[in-house]
Amino acid sequence: MRSNHTIRKATDNPRRNEEQTAVIHSMLAGLDPFFRLRPTIPARCVQAFFLVAEKEDLSITEYAKRGGLSATTMSRNLIDMGERDRNHEEGAGLVESHANIMNRRESLYRLTPKGRALLAAITRALNPEVTSPGKRIARMAKREAK
Repeated sequence: MRSNHTIRKATDNPRRNEEQTAVIHSMLAGLDPFFRLRPTIPARCVQAFFLVAEKEDLSITEYAKRGGLSATTMSRNLIDMGERDRNHEEGAGLVESHANIMNRRESLYRLTPKGRALLAAITRALNPEVTSPGKRIARMAKREAK
């Protein structure tokens, strides 16, 4: 009797080209600092972090528009990326809010020093040429050893 499972051909899962593989490696390298900080960090929180890193001192409404999310969802993600999450437990500590001096009802967001350090780690992971030559050589040797 024949099994219901089909045998996959090699063509069903084509190998990735070099460009795709490079992008995958870059994405994994860029996400690694987040996972070291919080192994289960939601993707939308990562998005919120990058939106703040891209342009600081905007409101939740403006970040929500940029991210294509509701203001409620963006608020939740930014709160979780702050010092305390929405459950009043320890947050990621990567962003902070401060009052908008032009509109006291509105908060603006920026990276904390910890957030800036994380952004620097991500930048180094994605752009190894910006690190010192000794670190580049050590990283290449580590990759080759794998």
